This record gives sequence, C-alpha cells and structure tokens, in this order.
Amino acid sequence: MVQARVARLSIAGELGFEISCPVTMHATLRDTLLAAGEDLGLAEIGYYALNALRLEKSFGIWSREFTQGYTPGQTGLDRFIAFGKSDFIGREAALKQREAGSGQCLVTLEIDALDADASGFEPVWH
Repeated sequence: MVQARVARLSIAGELGFEISCPVTMHATLRDTLLAAGEDLGLAEIGYYALNALRLEKSFGIWSREFTQGYTPGQTGLDRFIAFGKSDFIGREAALKQREAGSGQCLVTLEIDALDADASGFEPVWH
C-alpha cells in the first residue's frame, strides 16, 4: 500500500493524472500501477513522448517556453494577472504593455510535412 496524492491533470493536454508519493515509495507505486493496469494495456512512456504531447497541445512550461526573457504579455500569461489588486512589482510595466500591445507573442507553429522535424529552439523568421 502506498499513500499518495492524485490530481486529475496532465501537462500532456489529455485526460491524465499526476501522482505524488514519498520518493521511497516510487518503485512500489510504479510496480503496483503496472500490475493493476496490465489487462488494460497500461504502458509507460518516456519524457520525450510526454514532451511531444505537451507541445502538440501548446502547453508551455516554465524554463522552456516561459522564461524571464519574456513578459507575461508576450506569453499570454497576463490574463492571469489580477491588475485590480494593490500595487506589485512589475504592475506598471505589465499594464503599459497590456494597453500598448507587446509587438511579440508566443505562438504554436504547425507544419504539415513529414520531413520537417525541428530539433529544438530554431528561430522562425518571416
């Protein structure tokens, strides 16, 4: 038996669950889940597969798509800022950019081609 917290969410953009338990119980939890799901075809996937699913859903994460090099307005995260709250660091700059527009924004580029795989972080010029 493993005591764990289960959240119905997933960075893959599909129905999924994130399970947290003490690190000392990870192997037991993994073995228990794989055994319980064997008849249902439960299988493990790797980090790169999960990352590909995340990117297909345009699900950005901190330190990859969202970094200190981008403003909330550029990433679309400004919609989560409570501008009506009292003053906070960066409020004036974020308001100014919201009113004027950032001139740049993070987008998902979809290419319909079988031989156009990007290896990562290539610029797209227009």
